[in-house]
Amino acid sequence: MTIMIMSTFWLSLAVFLEVAGTSLLIKTQNFRKLLPSLVAVFCYLGCFYALAQAMTLIAPGLAYALWCGLGILLIAFSGFIFYQQKPDTFGVIGLCFVIAGCITMGLFK
Repeated sequence: MTIMIMSTFWLSLAVFLEVAGTSLLIKTQNFRKLLPSLVAVFCYLGCFYALAQAMTLIAPGLAYALWCGLGILLIAFSGFIFYQQKPDTFGVIGLCFVIAGCITMGLFK
């Protein structure tokens, strides 16, 4: 497989696992519930493994910036869908800046 496909795979997996782990944190009830806590921890472990793999294929700055930016966007979306957390006007503006930053990092790597 090409480096582009593999880096995209590992970075996508890292983002997905980070979003899954972060979305589960509220269900752990401060890590007092065993099953959600274990799933969240394993999601984070898998996330960091996948992010490390992505960083061996692409520049670490680009990988980290995209991981953070996409994670922020998807966590905000997850909070809206699963927990009815609606961002205010400044939150939406901030998310637009995150999108602009991800696009800029992706285009001008």
